[in-house]
Amino acid sequence: KSKAYLFSLFCAILALTNCATTEQKPLTLDVDPIPILRKAADRVLIDFPSPPPFNWGEGVLMTGMMYAYESTQDSRYLDFVRVWADHWKQEGILPLLSQRGYCGHWGPGFPSLLLYKQTNNPAHLILCKQVVDYIRTEATRTRDGGLDHWRGNQQLWVDTLFMACPPLAVLGEHELKPEMIGEAYKQLMVFASHLQDEKTGLFYHMYDDAKETRTEEYWGRGNGWVAMSYIEVLKHLDPQSPAYGHLTSAFQRQMKSVVSLQDQETGLWRTVLNREDSYLETSASAMILYSLLEGRRLGVLPSIDLETILNAWNGLTSQVDESGRVIGVSAGTGPSGFDTYQKVKRETETWGTGAFLMAAHALAISRSASN
Repeated sequence: KSKAYLFSLFCAILALTNCATTEQKPLTLDVDPIPILRKAADRVLIDFPSPPPFNWGEGVLMTGMMYAYESTQDSRYLDFVRVWADHWKQEGILPLLSQRGYCGHWGPGFPSLLLYKQTNNPAHLILCKQVVDYIRTEATRTRDGGLDHWRGNQQLWVDTLFMACPPLAVLGEHELKPEMIGEAYKQLMVFASHLQDEKTGLFYHMYDDAKETRTEEYWGRGNGWVAMSYIEVLKHLDPQSPAYGHLTSAFQRQMKSVVSLQDQETGLWRTVLNREDSYLETSASAMILYSLLEGRRLGVLPSIDLETILNAWNGLTSQVDESGRVIGVSAGTGPSGFDTYQKVKRETETWGTGAFLMAAHALAISRSASN
């Protein structure tokens, strides 16, 4: 297996000289996501008068706010992310990165680079560079090179993929360093080798490298993390490369099963995907919708139909309350068994709001392209 990964990685790096996407024809959409996107983003401005932490949930939130800016050109959303990034550049993130070697502090590297592309402020680029440099030179790994969830724990958690792959891939393209994109590709391949179910294509939550065991449930948000990671890496690979084909195949197998498990009454997905006695969960649903829309736009999910998209969107909008808060989001969730997943409380969380804004932005792109 290790030789196969290295060969695939080598092919990926060779092919990263002509990155272009093959976009699918746009969907015909009669819904306008911008009003409710604004409602949710405006609520964020009220709820966070001071810069929030430099952590995984906030990384998703800031990504969502950057996309809200791109959809609306409302400078308040850009300023919100700018104030947060400037605060953490002044505070310094190196102590956070080295404290536990925890991957949650890598996630904000992605929106930091999205911000830099709008501001051209080198301070924002530095934040992403510091994250990627830590991942590449100091993060500990499993025997076949998978990134530990925190220093030395020798476990592959699916969450880790979205913390590491987007900053690696986006910075790799920006810096013209294909080895960074190759590293993101390698992580997806290594994680899939241990966590993707061969029959369903769905992902388990965690693999313990020391014990050579994995958890048993298909965690909904976990599959959302993986799907979004596939999307962000595919955006920076040559569609003609072997790497693009490998990732597309794995992504398609995953999403075929995910779509089949959509709740037909609400359009949402469950916190344990394949259990009808599991509760419906907002952040997983938003991440999945974002991945479906972007996958179709890139041409890797051409058969996704309008009904699936609209049902998911209608379900998500029902989870935005009158004040603009995104509700029904499960709290931080460690790998465990079904009963423990079911006990995780649901409320408003940064990662749920960010994922909702990302899905709304992706829908706005699809709608704009169809008009």
